Amino acid sequence: MNLDLNSGFLCNKKIMKTILFFAVIAVLSLSGNSQTAIDEGWVEIGNAAYNSKIYDVTFTDANNGFAVGSGGTFLKTTDGGATWNAMYIGVKYSLYEIAFSSSNVGYIRGGHKDGGGYFGKILKTTDGGATWAEVLYNPSTYFETMSVRSDSVVFVGDYEATQHTVNGGASWITTSLTGLYTIIKLGFNDAGRGFMIPGDGDFYMSDDLGLSWDSVFRFTGDGPLDFSFPDAVNGFLLSYNGKLALSHDSGLTWSLYKIFTEPMKDLEFFDDSTGFFLDYYGNNIFKTADTGSTLQLSYNNPQADLNGLHKMSDGSLLATGPGGLIIRTTDGISWDTLHIGEMNTNLSDVVFINDQTGFAAGTNGYFRQTTDGGFTWATSQISAAIDLGGICVATTDRIIAAGSDSSYFVSTDTCQTWTQFNYGIDMGVARGIERASATQLFAYGTEGMFITNDVGLTWSESGSYSQVYSGFALNSDTAFFGFLNGGIRYTFDGGVSYTDMITVNPAIQGIHFFDADTGLFVNSWGRIYMTNDRGLNWGQMLNCGVSLQELYFVNDSLGYAMGNMGKLYRTTDQGQNWQLVESGTYRALYKMWFTPDGTGYIVGDDGIILRKAATPVFDISFVVTNDSGDTLTNAAMNFNSVSYPAGINEVYGLNSGTYNYIFSLPGHMSDTGSVVISSDTTTLVELKKFHMVTFQLKNVFDNPVSSAGVLFNGDSLVSNAAGEAVFSNVLKSPSLTIQVNESHYLPFSSATGIANDTTISIILQADIAAPVPNTVTVIDDYSFTASWTAGTNATQYALFVSDDNFASLLPGFDSVIVTGLNYSVSGLTPGQLYYFRLRSLNNYGFSDYSATGQAETTTAISEMTDYSVGVFPNPATNSIIVNPHGMTFPQQVYIFNTCGNLVLSVEISGPESIDISDLQPGIYFLRMSEFVHQIMKL
Repeated sequence: MNLDLNSGFLCNKKIMKTILFFAVIAVLSLSGNSQTAIDEGWVEIGNAAYNSKIYDVTFTDANNGFAVGSGGTFLKTTDGGATWNAMYIGVKYSLYEIAFSSSNVGYIRGGHKDGGGYFGKILKTTDGGATWAEVLYNPSTYFETMSVRSDSVVFVGDYEATQHTVNGGASWITTSLTGLYTIIKLGFNDAGRGFMIPGDGDFYMSDDLGLSWDSVFRFTGDGPLDFSFPDAVNGFLLSYNGKLALSHDSGLTWSLYKIFTEPMKDLEFFDDSTGFFLDYYGNNIFKTADTGSTLQLSYNNPQADLNGLHKMSDGSLLATGPGGLIIRTTDGISWDTLHIGEMNTNLSDVVFINDQTGFAAGTNGYFRQTTDGGFTWATSQISAAIDLGGICVATTDRIIAAGSDSSYFVSTDTCQTWTQFNYGIDMGVARGIERASATQLFAYGTEGMFITNDVGLTWSESGSYSQVYSGFALNSDTAFFGFLNGGIRYTFDGGVSYTDMITVNPAIQGIHFFDADTGLFVNSWGRIYMTNDRGLNWGQMLNCGVSLQELYFVNDSLGYAMGNMGKLYRTTDQGQNWQLVESGTYRALYKMWFTPDGTGYIVGDDGIILRKAATPVFDISFVVTNDSGDTLTNAAMNFNSVSYPAGINEVYGLNSGTYNYIFSLPGHMSDTGSVVISSDTTTLVELKKFHMVTFQLKNVFDNPVSSAGVLFNGDSLVSNAAGEAVFSNVLKSPSLTIQVNESHYLPFSSATGIANDTTISIILQADIAAPVPNTVTVIDDYSFTASWTAGTNATQYALFVSDDNFASLLPGFDSVIVTGLNYSVSGLTPGQLYYFRLRSLNNYGFSDYSATGQAETTTAISEMTDYSVGVFPNPATNSIIVNPHGMTFPQQVYIFNTCGNLVLSVEISGPESIDISDLQPGIYFLRMSEFVHQIMKL
């Protein structure tokens, strides 16, 4: 029978009642896209983001980088790529490109492009990637390319058009490009010229900032695939079939330069001769130092499947691929792995042998096992070169995994070990394995269907068919198989012969029959069909527009259909009506299993595993704040030993019980706890913020004090050469003790409150004792000799002299530096009481003042102006004459200002005139030998 794919009904006019029945059902459930999804409690176990396909990576500086990938994957590093953390930015669809125009402003290109449900979105951040907002959306077209020119100017490739913004996405301008089909790539070189690869086979250039485009080159019998401009002049253009064209005039003209022996899919050039090529299969990276004339193998990994090269502004080259793979080279010779996930696999099948123990298998030979009801899974790799298309529990002690090509694997110890066997025939790409009985199994793949009647010991071909996409064994006699373009064929004699049931073009990707007459199938066009007369008539039950991968029925009433974009549908009436169910993911879902206790599991792309707990189930929501009460949106949660993307603070579908949690966020102290769940629960978690406290240690000379021990908040550090000790993990507190010790200084202790990042300055006092003044014994009319006992650790002393008990200081005697233990204080007035005190000095500081000493000059000598020194005129304007009496020569004349600072010193050999014209008008003191005289300068 043939299916009319336009109407959705079998073209058979003999059974009108059946057609009318299906017509009603089709009207009710023709489209699944308009439904509102119901929440059944499906939750992701683990975090597939770390194992996702990484499509792009960028760095905003040496430390901060971002990577995006499948299923909404968003990874961030703050340490130059040494560690990466998954963050949830509010989207579940794939993210294909990320670019930052500045440290705060960046854009992401995302959407969906495989298996129907096409759409494209552009996201923008203005806070360095912490939050993202949608600025462009096309509900029917996927954006293939994006070029970010500045914070404000961004170009996007659409279908037969470009869109660009000049105001940071507030509005968009559409440039129609009718007849050019999908715009595959566009970009601009350093000269400001735009370049574009559309779907019409030509290569285009724009000289007016993308407003118009002209064809500048076309490969003969080939189409352009990628281009690279390392500078404003040189350009490199790669074709699908490995041709390389060059331009040396900023893209105005191009010429064919090289045809490689194998196709390449990406290139990046750093200058006019040095570049890199990624081969078609993504397993080899080649480097050229001579513009592509010769290639040297730079990187090789047969399982890498890299999808792109990414040139960084620091001169390094990064490459990305599935399984969370990010690699980097700085010299084109050695490569470092910046990130790699636990596994690089799409899980293709899942089975359980009881409520607790289950197994999942996938591509690249990966195998996962749980023994605790699906809460945790151990991962192993059976064989990296063989994809596992299905897994089957033949008996409780014999589990078989169907591998690609000619290999399958058997475990007889609950999957602790595996033994590889050979079908004896080529399976091609394994699609699945079905258990018909304890001894009879069907395995199928791109090269046909194969049967074993001895639990996998021997296999033989069952029907001569290829491109088998799905299978369902009803019993040991009856089985149904779906094909890529051949519809459904069934056997009623245990695989000896087959009969066509329906012929239809799209791939039949899931089949389920309740008996020989009643069954359903899903196809790659997103449709579900049902028959109740052994395939004579089929009615369309659902058309969701997105490729559906599998059907699974828990019992004769409850069933599920699943597929791309995380689509999940449920029926409770044997497939007559279908309800959209929230899966929580956009990753493709391939297989399902329910255990006897009612717990469900789904596996899919990037190793994702979804779990639905048996009823009753509850949800928990965490509200995360810091100790200031601010809500934290990017905390990372580990719940019951499962890590979730940063920003996800809710877990659904939990059984009652006690669960452990850990919340963490850089710059905060992690919070660990447990919660008892017996109903839907909201729990408050407080992450105390770490503050940075910087101590700046100086001495009294304002010099930094290094090598000091600082004890603070229970931690100890030693001050650096700048005198700083920085404590980085300090929690808020009203009072924390501080102790500082250094051998040359007095111990310091105090307490301080911390509420924010804080800098605390501390002046350390030197460990030095003040001297002790001695009784003055040497004294005359005009002088006395001050002496003292040494202060501990002193190397010098500062002497201070006053005639009013230090209400003021005697001019010339404000901190006179003395290296010995005595000093002659001269130039005094007879019969005057004087006071002196000292400080001890060394390189680290000074002591407190000493006790005060006293000395009173005698009166036996006459006034100096009458008997010793004459000074005139006084006041004076330009000069004074100094006339000494009864002195030997030469003599030194000193003139001080009222602050005690020396302003003039002159040596005389008798009565002489001294020039004072440069002095400012005011009062001065002239000292000669022991004599002091006050003068006035006009």
